[in-house]
Amino acid sequence: MKEFLDTNVLVAACVADHEHHARALPLVQAVHEGKSEGFISAHSLLETHATLTRLPRVPRISPLQAAALIADNIVKHFSVVALTGKEYSDLCVKL
Repeated sequence: MKEFLDTNVLVAACVADHEHHARALPLVQAVHEGKSEGFISAHSLLETHATLTRLPRVPRISPLQAAALIADNIVKHFSVVALTGKEYSDLCVKL
């Protein structure tokens, strides 16, 4: 099965005390275990980093910790899909 996960799922899966962690983690684990083929957008990588470092929690997740979480749990296991400038432009015209 192919799974395209967005920022909300990625953040919830990375943070154990997130309210949606229990629902998000199995989706990420299925990709880690090879049960699903995982895809994410390049934009989601940046959004995930920004969100993780700004969560209202103590202690805060540092930029280095966020980068490590993303590298270890996302980038190693998911295919990153990136649109070109023209593709973004074409998409906006269609909306």
